[in-house]
Amino acid sequence: MKIIAIFIFSLTLRLLYLGSVPVSLSHDETDNIIQAHSVIQTGSDIEGKWKPWSLLPNSGVMAELGPLINVPILSIFPQSLFSARLTTAILSSLFPILIWLWLISIKVNSQVSLVSALLLAISPWHLIFSRTALEQPTSLFFYMLSWVFLAKVFQKGRTQTNFILYFISFILAYCVGYFTYHGYKFSFPILTLIYLGWLSYYAYPHRLIKASIIGLFIIGLVIRTLVYSSYYGSRSGELIIADQTKFSIEVNNERRKSIAPEYLKSLFVNKPIVFARVIRDKYINAISPDMLFLHGESNGTFSVSLAGYLYLFTLPILLIGLVSLFRFSNPTSSLILALLSVSPLATIVHINNSYAFRSAIYFVLLNIVLGYGLIYLFELIKQHVPKLWQASQIIITILFMFGLASFCYILYFVTPVNNANDYFFSDRLIANYVRLNNDHKVLVIAPQPRYIYSAILLAQATKSNPDILSFNNRYSPSELDIYEYKNIYVTRSCPNLVDTTLFETIIINKNLIAGIDTACPIFQSLVKRSKDIHPLSLVAPRDSGEEHRIIGDSLCQGLELGKYVHPKSMNDFNLEKMSKEEFCTKWIVAQ
Repeated sequence: MKIIAIFIFSLTLRLLYLGSVPVSLSHDETDNIIQAHSVIQTGSDIEGKWKPWSLLPNSGVMAELGPLINVPILSIFPQSLFSARLTTAILSSLFPILIWLWLISIKVNSQVSLVSALLLAISPWHLIFSRTALEQPTSLFFYMLSWVFLAKVFQKGRTQTNFILYFISFILAYCVGYFTYHGYKFSFPILTLIYLGWLSYYAYPHRLIKASIIGLFIIGLVIRTLVYSSYYGSRSGELIIADQTKFSIEVNNERRKSIAPEYLKSLFVNKPIVFARVIRDKYINAISPDMLFLHGESNGTFSVSLAGYLYLFTLPILLIGLVSLFRFSNPTSSLILALLSVSPLATIVHINNSYAFRSAIYFVLLNIVLGYGLIYLFELIKQHVPKLWQASQIIITILFMFGLASFCYILYFVTPVNNANDYFFSDRLIANYVRLNNDHKVLVIAPQPRYIYSAILLAQATKSNPDILSFNNRYSPSELDIYEYKNIYVTRSCPNLVDTTLFETIIINKNLIAGIDTACPIFQSLVKRSKDIHPLSLVAPRDSGEEHRIIGDSLCQGLELGKYVHPKSMNDFNLEKMSKEEFCTKWIVAQ
């Protein structure tokens, strides 16, 4: 019953304000959801080139099954920020149960297992990423599910039927994890092989045939990825080892700074040494106190700059947990330490520096170490200062309750305003301006038109909307010159080849105004036609700085607009539910 209570608590935290926090989809999430809608409508990706059963990435180099995971929920619920994230929220709420099952299966103390599950349920890092439409949390869920089944495969006393059932379950769960997110394709096979070796050597010796079959299967998937590397486009160059140009440039720059003889330069400054230094720096950064306890990572809409990925007061508990794992060394603690030491591998070997994305299992394992630390701390107090045992439990509980409450305050009430200053939210503002202004011809000029085009569709389409189908013909993973949706045109430059005489409104990114002002006839023409109308702006809510200028507005005429925006409640971010008057008065600013 305790683990069920943890699940309900976990689900509550993840469903609360799910449709408003974060306040927008990132570009990766937008691609995921657009592709999922296309699968629902056509059985293929948005370009009509990819089929789910091919188990190869589409030309947008998205993971093979990434969009498919969202299809069941999006087939039931209309498109919204809530439905886009619901799959991840549900699976992530189940994740503490998986951790509990896995720890029990590898013979971890039942108290440690339960506390680790609870710590993950309230983990700042896990709360952040369980509220996304990314592939990473889903992939992590299925990998961990495969580890639970893998332990069952090796346990004694299994009938042949049970063995086959667990073996097939492992294969299916592992494949879903493997084909859902590119970032784990080289790290998780290594982690799983370590776990496999531990199972067959320490936990259940004399199971070498089983281990060999499973090991060959895992290695076979990696080899298949390497054989089809051309299908992965730019993804195949994301490994550090593939970026030889970077190391050559760095070596040459360092050698130019030295006055040593050439033979010494060659000895002390070369590609292997520079490569080893990069690996060293990345590995050391994994234990950065700033990332773990203070500010996390500054990564767009997923940044919670006022909080780390672990609660600050857990630092001594984490150290106690590490000490307990080393002190009471046994096969289980050795496995956890081995996995922990290798877990940052995905970030270390990739050009991408994010630990929260690439090395998510690292934070899961840190919460397990915290579980060990808490139980060991209570045992020490009970043994040496028994009078303080109950008081210490109360104090620790209060600390975690206060930490969770403080983090929830930041997550639910501070980050919406901070996130709204990212350009992801600007895309959503433009999309809803267009949604409310469908009967007018609008031109949008912005640096990344594909994502604005995607946001426009997601703001209007539901699972049954035929607009998804019409979207296919104009979508491309690489930016096109111009995108057309009904009477809406989205481009990154002046559309000289398009009949623009009927445009009534232009929405233009503030950074492009200067370059287009004198070089774009349609821009100049509309400015002249609307010379008596003061331009309006879409602005960042933190400081009301202009993000996009609206020229020739036909949506907010006759409404009294302010000089700045200041969201006052969560309802102010429910853009897709707003009327014209609400949207204009809350989010449009008069110059």
